[in-house]
Amino acid sequence: MIQFKSDQGEISISSAVFSNITGMAATNCFGVKGMAFRSMTDGLVHLLRREAMSKGVSITYHDDNSISIELHIIVENGVNLPAVCRSIMNEVRYVVTKNTGVPVKAVDVCVDSMTLRGRNEPNERTDYRGPLQADGAPWCRRHHRPKAGHQRPERLP
Repeated sequence: MIQFKSDQGEISISSAVFSNITGMAATNCFGVKGMAFRSMTDGLVHLLRREAMSKGVSITYHDDNSISIELHIIVENGVNLPAVCRSIMNEVRYVVTKNTGVPVKAVDVCVDSMTLRGRNEPNERTDYRGPLQADGAPWCRRHHRPKAGHQRPERLP
């Protein structure tokens, strides 16, 4: 907990406030599926609901009234990890400092897991006209074969 004293009184900011602000800022970044929590009983990483995001955040207080933040996240498959982590670090540092006035000394991002896309989730290989083959050519659903004018890629032995 950080306390600020002034002529009009005292302000106390608890670690739950920092955790909630940090969790919201991190999950709003592109490529982040959610906050992660490693279970002590089974050792597995679990995706946290919005209500329990603070479990994936650790706050360390320093003597100079600054804080350090450690995040545990789950990202989506296919994202550029260094770019996503850099984005999270900048966003968390900015949002926490803006909302609380407390300087953030360090933001450490730990990627605990990566999710794979489900069958019903859209991806870049399908569009409104139908699925694509491995080489990007359209596939005819009605006849279960490649559309006219497109060749299938040769199979390697």
